[in-house]
Amino acid sequence: MAIGAGIRRRDEAAGRLDAVFPISWRSWGERVGVDVHGVDGDVLVQIKSRSSLPTLIDWGKNADNVRRFLSAVAK
Repeated sequence: MAIGAGIRRRDEAAGRLDAVFPISWRSWGERVGVDVHGVDGDVLVQIKSRSSLPTLIDWGKNADNVRRFLSAVAK
């Protein structure tokens, strides 16, 4: 499932993925980090999205990015 982000770095051994969302009419782009770890027999997926440039208000764009990643992982 394509979500519009480009992969910058992938480290399968560390369970780390770094991606970027490009500049759009809503933002100057975002950096997304995904960490996957095994915890007590379960899998923990941690997703962080940050604006590429200092921003006072992101108007929910970073939350949208996290939801898009979670939706892609769930499928």
